[in-house]
Amino acid sequence: MTTALDPTTQILLTVFGAALVTALAGFAGAAVQARRDHRRWVRERRFDAYVDWLKYAHEIRDVLENIERLGSEKNQLMVAIKTAVEARITSDDDLEKAKRTEELTAHRAKAASVSEELVAVNARRKSNLAQLIERGTAFFLLGPKPVAEAASHIADVMGTDSVTVSRAVEVMEREMRRALKITR
Repeated sequence: MTTALDPTTQILLTVFGAALVTALAGFAGAAVQARRDHRRWVRERRFDAYVDWLKYAHEIRDVLENIERLGSEKNQLMVAIKTAVEARITSDDDLEKAKRTEELTAHRAKAASVSEELVAVNARRKSNLAQLIERGTAFFLLGPKPVAEAASHIADVMGTDSVTVSRAVEVMEREMRRALKITR
């Protein structure tokens, strides 16, 4: 025996069924939108962290180049000082000794200036390195893993030369672009 539903019940079931389907679709849409918003938020935070970090990475690379240049300049001055001292010692001519003494004084003054500049540049390097490390913590929280690994590699090579650091920064930039889905 089949029982027919009352027309009022049929209308109510249809209305409530449609409301249930609409509510479920709304929840599903909200979940999809929340996922999109989270991905966008992560991407924006990564971008901000990457740009901030790159500023200090490039600054450190420039500082390392300055340190290398100043170190080379200081070495050349030390050789010039040694040469001037030896020439002054071996010279019998008073005029030549006076000339070498002037050279020696000028070289020593320049070497002292270069040494002071090296101290200042090294202090800037240490400050930037601290900033770089502080900014790099975001990579370990925001990921992805290849970016965090590239950051660790840069930390490993930071005590080397500017060329090695530049190469490591290039790898880091490539990983950052990949993480942000930026194509050139």
